[in-house]
Amino acid sequence: MKNLNIKINKDKRGYFLKVYDSEFLKNLKFNIDQVCISLTKKVGTIRGLHFQNSPNFERKIVICLSGKIFDVAVNLKKTKNKRLFYKSKILDSKKKNAVLIEKGFAHGFQTLEPNSTILYLIEGKFINKKQGGILWNDEKIKIKWPLKNFFLSKRDKSFKKLQ
Repeated sequence: MKNLNIKINKDKRGYFLKVYDSEFLKNLKFNIDQVCISLTKKVGTIRGLHFQNSPNFERKIVICLSGKIFDVAVNLKKTKNKRLFYKSKILDSKKKNAVLIEKGFAHGFQTLEPNSTILYLIEGKFINKKQGGILWNDEKIKIKWPLKNFFLSKRDKSFKKLQ
C-alpha cells in the first residue's frame, strides 16, 4: 500500500478534485481498465478481503469520496518474511487521501462513518472465475479492525482461512 498525494483545490464554495490526470498515472505506470464506485451504508461494515488470482492480478487506486474507512492491503506474494503482512490507512473524505494497492495484495476495508463512498481506479480486467478472498479475521494475518461491531456479506463470511 502506497500513499498517494492527490491535489485538491478548496475554497468557500467547496473543492475541486482531479480524479484523472494522464501525466500522474503515466508516472505511476498505471493504466485504467475499470472505474468503480462502492457505497456502504452501515458503520462497521467490512468488505473484503478480495483479490484476483494469477495471472489476473489488479492494481487499485482507492479514494474515499464520502465518509471514512479503515483500508487494508494484505501481501499475498510468496517472498521471504513478507507474506501475510498487512498495511492499513484511514481514508477520509475530508482529507481526500488515496492509496495505491499493488498487484499481489488482497484488499478490504471497514467503514468508520455511515454512507461511505469509495472510488476505485483499477488496472486489470475483472474475471469472475479468477476472484478470490480471505476471511476477514484470519489469525495468520491478525488485522486489528478498529470497530468490534461489524457487518459482512454472506460471500465475505464464506471465505476460507489461509492454510
